[in-house]
Amino acid sequence: MPSVHFCKFHPQRSARWRCYQCKTPLCKDCRRHFAHHYFCSVSCFLAFRLEQWKKSGKKRRGQLLIGWNLLVTAALLLLFAVKVPDFSLHGAAGPGRASPAAAGPGMGPLVPPLRLDTLKTPFPPDPVPRQTRADYLLSLDVEPGWVVAVWQNQRAIFSKIIADQNRLRIPVALEFGTNRLRIGAWDQRQRLVLDDYREIRYHHPELERLRSPVLRGNPARPLLALTFDGGAEAGQADSILKILRARNLNITLFLTGQFVERYPGLVQQMVEDGHEIGNHTYNHLHL
Repeated sequence: MPSVHFCKFHPQRSARWRCYQCKTPLCKDCRRHFAHHYFCSVSCFLAFRLEQWKKSGKKRRGQLLIGWNLLVTAALLLLFAVKVPDFSLHGAAGPGRASPAAAGPGMGPLVPPLRLDTLKTPFPPDPVPRQTRADYLLSLDVEPGWVVAVWQNQRAIFSKIIADQNRLRIPVALEFGTNRLRIGAWDQRQRLVLDDYREIRYHHPELERLRSPVLRGNPARPLLALTFDGGAEAGQADSILKILRARNLNITLFLTGQFVERYPGLVQQMVEDGHEIGNHTYNHLHL
């Protein structure tokens, strides 16, 4: 007769599982699933991973030494043989640091060595412009030799030394919601010649609907939300779709990536029938 083991953390419960590392008996509620095995704690899982890394390191010791030597050699060559000019967003041009004027118009895009907080305090426009397209074209009148920089929501997205054009057009990919654009331009003497601030609100009704979670339906209407999950096999999917089509019903189907790859024709039929497709992860992970 096999012996009965009891859970380490719940002595009154029988244990059907053991920790993969320390072999401690575990009940269903105490097991923790990591890397396709059950463990009693995170520390046991980390100890298991450490043993794996040690075994792998012993097998590949020669490869690791060669790779480490190559990495150190490349770092030394870059440190002593290559001199890269420093164009820092948060510093000022000083000794040993190139200025935008010294770099010349042929250097291409770079972030000017001037800080965002050197610009004036912005006053938001009233009202804030709204648009339903994600692309926005920023148009500026500039002069040769200027250094132009653009920030979007406190993040640098564009910088360039102007060569000869008088009209600069910068495409900006808007983020959903309010986009705060700061535009600054400096001449060859690093004097601020352009200080602009713009706010554009990107709003789209369909995106707003998709971003809103469905927490509760309309209590005044007798409606039912029907959903199905599509994991690894199609099963009775054809029969279910025929029944839904005959009754003129639209439902939500949560499909895994493996299901979509395995049955592309079936998924296409779901879309053509008007059903909503939801994300069910790629291979039904234990989230």
